Amino acid sequence: LSLHDALPIYNLVDTVAKGGNFMVGIGPDATGLFHPKAIAALKNAGAWLRLNGEAIFNTQPLLGDGWKDGDSLRFTHSDLDSTIYAIAMQWPGEELVLHNVKLPAGSTVTLLGESEVLRWKLDAAKGTVISLPARWQTAANRPCPLPCVFKLDFK
Repeated sequence: LSLHDALPIYNLVDTVAKGGNFMVGIGPDATGLFHPKAIAALKNAGAWLRLNGEAIFNTQPLLGDGWKDGDSLRFTHSDLDSTIYAIAMQWPGEELVLHNVKLPAGSTVTLLGESEVLRWKLDAAKGTVISLPARWQTAANRPCPLPCVFKLDFK
């Protein structure tokens, strides 16, 4: 995805994580047609939402500043259960470190679009450290383009 095509997704994630609503303001030109770049951006956003929509719909922000962890992580919390979604705006590398979210024993972590349960540990200095498979270090091997959504299931 080009940055132009992905920008609506990044804006959507950032707005929802803060507890806001997001409205797309794209309209037709004078001839009643939509610009091809606008159509492409909306199609990409739709494809991203088909895979990652559970992190957006029926969610709320975490309390206080809990909606973010640095510049590249956003969080939402499911209204339906005790699931938290960590949304990585940039690929975190070999480990995803959650400084402010401490997972209780028995919790599971998955990447939306994948069934594999990821290994994680609590580190007294860092927080929750989630190990990411080597194969995902190449963008073409990930189940979706950025932002990627990690599902934190509190059992």
